[in-house]
Amino acid sequence: MNEGFINKVAEYVFQKHLKNRQPVKVVFPNRRAGLFFNHAIASFTDTPVWAPLIYTIREYVETLSGKKVSETLRLVMELHTVYGKVTGSSESFEDFYPWGEILLGDFDDIDKYRVDARDLFRNLQAVQELSQDMSYLTEEQIKLIRQFWDHFPENSREGHAGKFMEVWEKLFEVYIQYRSVLEEKEMAYEGMLYRDIEEMVNHTSLHEALTAPLYLVGFNALTPAEEALFKYLKTNGKAYFFWDYDEAYLETRSSADLPGHDAGRFVRKYLKQFPPPIDIDVFDGLLNSDKEIRVFSSPNRTAQAWVVQQVLEEWLQEDALQKERIAVVLGDEQLLLPVLHALPGAAGDVNVTMGYPLLDSPVFAFFDAALTMLKNRSEKEHEQWLFYYQDVLNLLHNPLLNSFKKPEWNRWEEKIKKLNIVYFSAEEIPGSEMLGPLFSVPGNPVSYAGQLLDVLYKIIRQPSDETSRPETNLNMEVYYQLYLLVNRLNDFLEEEHLLLPVTGYLNLLLYLARQSTVSFYGEPLKGIQVMGVLETRLLDFDRVIILSVNEGNLPGPAATASFIPYSLRKGFGLPAYEHRDAVYAYYFFRLMQRARQVVLVWHTESEGGQTGEKSRFISQLHYLTHRNIQEKNLYFNPALSAGKELKVEKNEMALNRLYELSEKKYLSPSALNTYLTCRLRFYFKYVAGIGEPEEMTEDVDAALFGRLIHKALEIIYKPFVNVEVGTEILKDIIKKERIETVVDESFREVLYGGAEHPRNFFTGTLLILKTSLVKYVGKVLEYDRQFIPFTPIGLEQNVQKEKKISVNRSALSVNLGGKIDRIDRSHGRVRLIDYKTGAEKLSFESIADLFNREKKDRNEAVFQILMYAWMYKSDPPAIPFLYFVRKMFSSDKTQHLLMGPPRHKIILDYDKPVVETYEYHLDGLLKELFNPAISFDQTP
Repeated sequence: MNEGFINKVAEYVFQKHLKNRQPVKVVFPNRRAGLFFNHAIASFTDTPVWAPLIYTIREYVETLSGKKVSETLRLVMELHTVYGKVTGSSESFEDFYPWGEILLGDFDDIDKYRVDARDLFRNLQAVQELSQDMSYLTEEQIKLIRQFWDHFPENSREGHAGKFMEVWEKLFEVYIQYRSVLEEKEMAYEGMLYRDIEEMVNHTSLHEALTAPLYLVGFNALTPAEEALFKYLKTNGKAYFFWDYDEAYLETRSSADLPGHDAGRFVRKYLKQFPPPIDIDVFDGLLNSDKEIRVFSSPNRTAQAWVVQQVLEEWLQEDALQKERIAVVLGDEQLLLPVLHALPGAAGDVNVTMGYPLLDSPVFAFFDAALTMLKNRSEKEHEQWLFYYQDVLNLLHNPLLNSFKKPEWNRWEEKIKKLNIVYFSAEEIPGSEMLGPLFSVPGNPVSYAGQLLDVLYKIIRQPSDETSRPETNLNMEVYYQLYLLVNRLNDFLEEEHLLLPVTGYLNLLLYLARQSTVSFYGEPLKGIQVMGVLETRLLDFDRVIILSVNEGNLPGPAATASFIPYSLRKGFGLPAYEHRDAVYAYYFFRLMQRARQVVLVWHTESEGGQTGEKSRFISQLHYLTHRNIQEKNLYFNPALSAGKELKVEKNEMALNRLYELSEKKYLSPSALNTYLTCRLRFYFKYVAGIGEPEEMTEDVDAALFGRLIHKALEIIYKPFVNVEVGTEILKDIIKKERIETVVDESFREVLYGGAEHPRNFFTGTLLILKTSLVKYVGKVLEYDRQFIPFTPIGLEQNVQKEKKISVNRSALSVNLGGKIDRIDRSHGRVRLIDYKTGAEKLSFESIADLFNREKKDRNEAVFQILMYAWMYKSDPPAIPFLYFVRKMFSSDKTQHLLMGPPRHKIILDYDKPVVETYEYHLDGLLKELFNPAISFDQTP
């Protein structure tokens, strides 16, 4: 027989009333406790008895008031209407909804905690009468309220403070009118019912409701409205009160001059106000010497699931183990899926008491991706809808489509990445009869939600290799919840005659969906219990594992969603973080008080809003139990050993690939720079062909910035190839309007493959980027003034040259090549120009240093431009130039290449001796590259 609290209360109720078939009402804080209570009642009899009427406190209040709590959507809708009338706000319903929920929660607190709303929402001038008007508050409370308002000068009507006061002083009128509207429409939020009950305590109908014996079991932190109801029930009804607690945290220790523990903060008072009928003798378990408590610290959140697996495997080896007496409690409910995956196979049936968040499912991910794609759509000048590439890829990459993927999807993805097409029309997306409706943009967003649900249903139910997998049923449950949510929202909008714009409807729908969960079906009285903290109230287990016993989880974070500042909440007796801390302290210690074995796990991860700090409750446990509880630190030892030298020998296959590379295409300066930097990197990229995956570049990174400048300068000078550019031409093309037009065209070429970019494209970061590009391009054109007249010969021109070498007495012919940004002729000499938007480094010590891989600051840019100069046929040799664009803003001087030792550098005169020296070292580099005896090894 289970000797827990609920069983003891059930035994008392059965012996006193149910045994004699007397009707009884029992009120619990939550519904789960009632289920276990009825199960306990059944264990005391073999014959039929009248089952007690079980209520949660909210259900009981609804019964007494004769009203039901209205749906949140409708409550916020009425609040939005009233708020608009009182404040003159024109904010749309969909934008108002998220913070309207918060305001509704504040009104709920005001009613439950019997706060005078007029006093709370009073204006600054009225604060002077605090002491006269608020005699019902203590001096400490009035002091807190004054401290808050002292931060606002009387003439403060500007900035954030002014906006706060402007709204704050209208909230009382909003509150009064809102309650009036709800009463007129026979609607109510929970706090309204509580306040109504308080006013009804002398009503005859309430007296009639108190004829049967009433048990109020296991409450902890009552609101003042609940306290008033309990007092009335105690005086006027047959009410019995039972409190669940432990002596260890109930009273102050005689040896310590301290108030009692937070866990007993509320129960201490209620035991005196509402004493139980008998002592049921289950209140001294926390200090039981037979209790085993183990504490583990985990290196991260998810690794805590490993502790669950190890501990359960240990317990499951015992004979006659009662699995239903084991609870795995999640202080962080995001651990649900890791824990379920970690449960050992021998765990058998598992009952999950918390909901599965829609957010974690691939069905919601698909739903979210489709709606986000529609929200982020853009429009071309000729009214054609465009979709953002990342939204479409998120949709096509969803796991639900794994069995339906088409080869053309991959080919299309490769194409848009290669051309860097960020927006495209529905016609450009590979056709699919199944997905087609998702790319149509309806005038009515409600119809789009219906289309999306139809597509989702076909994907989930269409026969495929996936349908036999266990998650198919879960996917259908998630789909069903989304189906109900969409239809509930649509019905609401239709009944309220509310027409939302497409974006507003989608935002509201996604907001509601992100808050939704799917309930698990299971047998609550069978199998291991996986629970959230709130579901554990009143339930006792033999063995308990509690995860995420961290500050920020147990207790929760100090910040709460409320428009009522902390000082005012505290001053008017509304629940603040201290109240919540005490509530969670009670949940924590109550859960352990009758367990024989307890395992507590906390983690040290400090990312994602987590503090990585051990909960104060663990330290308090040491103090309360007088135990030196040992903690075990879990850590992962990757056993890193000294890595072996990684190298690839130049076997026949590698050499053939090298020959093929140099014969069919060419070796570029970038490839040879890579070889000098790291032979192994060269092998992976150019021989094995293992390159970095193609990615879209829409962020303002150096590569994108450089590509845009190169493209803009190519567009500017393209009409003047083989035309002498003099003062007049340069003066014309350097005009800002001309440059802006060219920059626009460069964006179309680089980001959209030549297609037109969307309307209102240049906003935010891209507008800043465009402004910078106009300045940079203009600076290059101004820099070119010192070389006029000049004649562009080639733009982005490919050059190639054959180099014959001898390796192991074998003659080889190697093709070398690349693309020169600009070639022009100025003052009788050909110039080869390479634009650089990165680091500014024009100097180098010697040609030999350019080929020295041991030199840390080897100048790769000079290596590249000199190789172009070597390949380009010109007599006299073409002059290599590097245009460091950023350097142009600090100096207008010509950026000559400088060669020589420090402090003795001279302008490089690119003549025949320099060409011959460069070719000599290049010959040596190529011989090394094609030498079979020299492997591809990694740099130190």
